[in-house]
Amino acid sequence: PPLPRSCGIMAAAAVVAPMLCGRAAAPLSSAAAPAALPLALQRRWYTPPSRRTWSKQHHRIRTPRPMLDRFDLSREQPQKQWWRERPVAPATFFGFPDVTKHGLRGGSLYVEQMDSVTLAVLADKCVKEKIVDPEIWEKFCWRAQQISPRMHEPDLCYIFRAFARADWVDQNFLTTYLGRLNRRFHAMHLPD
Repeated sequence: PPLPRSCGIMAAAAVVAPMLCGRAAAPLSSAAAPAALPLALQRRWYTPPSRRTWSKQHHRIRTPRPMLDRFDLSREQPQKQWWRERPVAPATFFGFPDVTKHGLRGGSLYVEQMDSVTLAVLADKCVKEKIVDPEIWEKFCWRAQQISPRMHEPDLCYIFRAFARADWVDQNFLTTYLGRLNRRFHAMHLPD
């Protein structure tokens, strides 16, 4: 007659376990058979959650989800892929958003919070980096007119020089700065 199912499993474990260890099969007592059983028949029947979602955890690998991601910016405008840069440090310059990356990232430049020194340095950086975005220069021009009554001579000259080198012509800016230069001309200590 056939053996009961539990006896068949114990017999199979008694034969398979020594084979896995590289020894010849020896008859086992019924007390030793349950200890050998987990070694031979152990198997995982599910995938843990950490193995299922590895692509969501990795910052560079991400599977597209067509039902959720309708607008693929990388396909539409490949030049605006700012997320491929390594975020080692925030893209700031003088504590303000970097004007060289404004075309990629957009957002506010916080021009209304700039003082004269910051405005002079940022305008000079735009000239050196050859940034001719009219949106940036209009904001710089507006802020330069706003703070011109409180400016001293070095900042006044640096800002005026940056706007002249950028070939930015604004009638309101020009008249404001010519008036301020005439007003502060006595304090400039220019050699005759």
